Amino acid sequence: MRTIAVEHGEVLHGSSSDIEFAYFPQSTIISVLARTEQGQTAETSIVGREGMIGSSSIHGIMTSFAECIVQVAGEAVRVPASEIYRVGKASESFRKVLALFDLSLLAQAQQSTACQALHQVESRAARWLLQCSKRLGSNDIRLTQEFFGQMLGVQRTTINLVERTLQHAGLIQIGRGRISIVDIESLHAVACDRYDRIERRYDELLGPLKPNSLIM
Repeated sequence: MRTIAVEHGEVLHGSSSDIEFAYFPQSTIISVLARTEQGQTAETSIVGREGMIGSSSIHGIMTSFAECIVQVAGEAVRVPASEIYRVGKASESFRKVLALFDLSLLAQAQQSTACQALHQVESRAARWLLQCSKRLGSNDIRLTQEFFGQMLGVQRTTINLVERTLQHAGLIQIGRGRISIVDIESLHAVACDRYDRIERRYDELLGPLKPNSLIM
């Protein structure tokens, strides 16, 4: 196990690439992206201090199905994928907790898909910011406007309007490459109900989030 710094935009796993390492985020957020043959991407889920990237290696599956990119720079614990497989073979409890985490990640992807199809961009943005905040353990999120728009699947002009609307309402404060949540309860009221469903499912499977639930 080695703690490393990861940078915004860094690709940890490419789509269909070999999985050399698994990552346990400590103070970073990782976006899990689906990529089309035309090169378009859509975020399916995010992973922070509650989980890991590269969980398929526990089954000996060393090829990434999705692209995993650093959304918020920070630190992560890096472990060779071969060690995840070795320990998984020896530890039933480790296999079980990773299986439960994978179920929570599937639930997140399902709810995020529904949110993308059914809800207005303000609600989706509020949900996304709340998820990031909880997984970082901080209300201060280092995030560029361009990347925020990409994750929500909207143009930069749209995300600019959304940010200013939320700031005018006193919910967030926009800085250069940074968003600070200043009224988390009101932001929660703006977010769609998918946020509560995602977090409730995680709690049901793994208990209240603590850093890092899978390795501590």
